[in-house]
Amino acid sequence: MPSEFVTKCSKVLAAKEWNIAFAESATAGRMSAEFSMTKESGKILRGGIACYEVFVKEQILNVPHAMIEKYTPESAEVTKKLAEQMTKLFNAKVTVAVTGLTTEVKPLKNL
Repeated sequence: MPSEFVTKCSKVLAAKEWNIAFAESATAGRMSAEFSMTKESGKILRGGIACYEVFVKEQILNVPHAMIEKYTPESAEVTKKLAEQMTKLFNAKVTVAVTGLTTEVKPLKNL
């Protein structure tokens, strides 16, 4: 069942006759899946790509390797580029890109 927030967003998008597409790294497709469960999904959801691995960002979504090296795969710069590429790929009015660290970050030991 989609969250209340996703349900509300879907209704707003449908009322505006807008569509949406997702590039999902950390969420691995969860956002697309939630939007697919709304009554408006057939009117609004263009699709999505789970780009969990860096090579998908580079090879499928054409994020330059140099950009990923410079900023990290989870950076705001790379996330913005993912959204821009989804706009082109899916011809979507609204694009959402989600990235984030999914591994445990261990604190430095006290010196």
